[in-house]
Formats: sequence, C-alpha cells, structure tokens
Amino acid sequence: MGAVWKLCVESHGSLAPVLDVRAAAPRGGIEDAHLGDWVAYRIDELLRDDPFVLPWDMDGEALLPGLRAWLVEHAVERLAGHADPLLAPKVALLALAPEERWAACSELVASAG
Repeated sequence: MGAVWKLCVESHGSLAPVLDVRAAAPRGGIEDAHLGDWVAYRIDELLRDDPFVLPWDMDGEALLPGLRAWLVEHAVERLAGHADPLLAPKVALLALAPEERWAACSELVASAG
C-alpha cells in the first residue's frame, strides 16, 4: 500500500485519488480485506496521530488529517465485518479530538469485556 500511496502523493500532492478509487470499490471485496489488515496494523498509530503511520518519506503531518477523515467516512462501514469487532468502532474514534480518543478507546475496550 505504501508504494501506491507514495506514487499518488508524488504525482497529485495528496492521497485523495487513491482513496477515491478505494471508496468506489465494491464493499466486501479484497480491497476491504486489505484495508482491514492495514487499519488493524496501524490503528494505535492513527489514534495517536502518529505521522509515521504513512511511509517515512511522506509528509505525514500534512496528509494524516485527510486520511483520518476518509477512514471515518468510509472505513467504519467497510470494517464492520472485520474479525476484530472493535476495529470499526476504534476507527470511528478518529472523529474525536486527539485528547479524547484514548479515554474513549479505553472505555470501548473495557465495555467489550
């Protein structure tokens, strides 16, 4: 995923084109499986606003807000059937202010038992 993202940013200056293609993909396909794998691997970094969630040679601080917004808008529904039932609700927490996310995440995990 990183190489495609890097190429997109180098040619367009944003992640929007690759995210638009992903948003248009049919739900439940291989694209959603790959999205789920990547988000599951990176959810803690996303919740912390870690700019290194994107490849190191990208401007993560500039690109991260758009990625978070896309994930909240599109990924929550796409990840609803993921093997980790908390993944989609954790992604939804990206809509919160950074200082609110970890407390909400802790409550979410505690309520799941």
